Amino acid sequence: MKITSALSRQTLDDHSPRASWGISRIFQNVEPATVDLLVILLLLAMAGVAIFGLLSGNIFLCVETLFLAFIPYLIWSSYRRVGCLDFLAPDLGFPLAYIVYLFFGSIELPIQTQFGLTIPWILWVYYILGLVAYLAGVRLFRPPSPQLAAYGSEKRFWPSGRFLTLSLMLLAIGVLARAAIVMQSGFEIFHVQDEAARVVGAKGVLAILSLCMEPAIQCLFIYMLVKRPGRWAQTGIVVCILLVGLNAVSTTNRTGLLSMLLAGFVVFHYARRRVSFGAIAAMGLFAAIFASALGTFRDVSQWGDRHVEELERHGFTSQTYWLVNGYDVIRLPTETFLMTTQEFPEIQPYTFGRTTLAELGVFLPGHTTAPSEIVKSKLRFHFIGFGAAATILAPLWIDGGMLGILAGMFLIGLISRWLHQMALSSPNYLWILVFAWYMQNAFKALKDDILPDIGIIVVIPLFIMVSYLSNLSFEGWRASK
Repeated sequence: MKITSALSRQTLDDHSPRASWGISRIFQNVEPATVDLLVILLLLAMAGVAIFGLLSGNIFLCVETLFLAFIPYLIWSSYRRVGCLDFLAPDLGFPLAYIVYLFFGSIELPIQTQFGLTIPWILWVYYILGLVAYLAGVRLFRPPSPQLAAYGSEKRFWPSGRFLTLSLMLLAIGVLARAAIVMQSGFEIFHVQDEAARVVGAKGVLAILSLCMEPAIQCLFIYMLVKRPGRWAQTGIVVCILLVGLNAVSTTNRTGLLSMLLAGFVVFHYARRRVSFGAIAAMGLFAAIFASALGTFRDVSQWGDRHVEELERHGFTSQTYWLVNGYDVIRLPTETFLMTTQEFPEIQPYTFGRTTLAELGVFLPGHTTAPSEIVKSKLRFHFIGFGAAATILAPLWIDGGMLGILAGMFLIGLISRWLHQMALSSPNYLWILVFAWYMQNAFKALKDDILPDIGIIVVIPLFIMVSYLSNLSFEGWRASK
């Protein structure tokens, strides 16, 4: 069986870190001592602003500046430790997204939100401690070598025929299950106002079986990237990807299409070539715009003229409606997290792991609800939907307060770094698929929980099953026959 590199020799020549990683070139073209001095001066200046805020009684200025100071520190320290910048690696990609999301979700803008709460400075302290715990988990492992971080290890692809067959079988199971759901209740996009039907359609055996489409598409995508089949085969795979993407949009669930795109982006990054920071930033911007636009469409379709009039009273027009939902996506979870900290443990006791890990018991008798639904129930919210998003920190807080956040974020960092190390060093492409799916889940978890639904529990085992069956030898079985 032929062994190929995760990045081809041509790719190594044409897409080296110096050639395509834009921000890395700043470090490579400037003397290290100069870069160190500039970064240290910047960090000292930000520390001075934080101290000024503390002494002048402006605690917000202090904690916000300290939180933002992690951005230059993360970029600088990552390059110093590894020798190149990988903006999808756990020590850089997730922490930067964490900072951006929580910063814009917590600053006060002249927009009236659903709850109208002001984020206190103590929540910024929780953000900082959660980030520190995550980085401690990530950095418990030794950093990869510059060569391994930039190019990955040599990898062995599965037997093509068997891998492709299993991927298509998985896709067929998912498509048939989804078709059965559509026959029962139709496409959700055509009756957006029926929120209860949308929630019911996302649960049950058929919904679980329809998840088979998600690993199948990633398997077909990595097959196309690595094996580079003929034109007709590539066309067929692209058509399958587009149809599954359209189906994801038809559910009006913002996470459906984003999961597929984010995971595919990570697969491309580690299986084909490292992409630039600009491409990653553009992907993040597209994800934010798409989520906001689809959410606005759903709200306007559900609430009609009443929702439009409410938006116009706040100064928005038909050209800027979509901005409101985008802000709500990042603002409401932080306000809900604030309510969570006020509820536990003063009114209700900690749950000691039962909230964050709720989905692990989905197949056990007596299973209750997902973490976001537990948050919704505990805070006594009354609306039809999948639950209350309250940032990645809220379920951890419900489980154990500040200690829950420290322990949970440390474990998330530890798992993230371990999976990343396996994706880089393992000779099997399986770990790229697993890491890609885990990372897209981690980015989405910023809004609610690291285990928000059954998806990650189903998809990753399906990746492992396809890999195992693709490599399984039937020679002994044939001889016995």
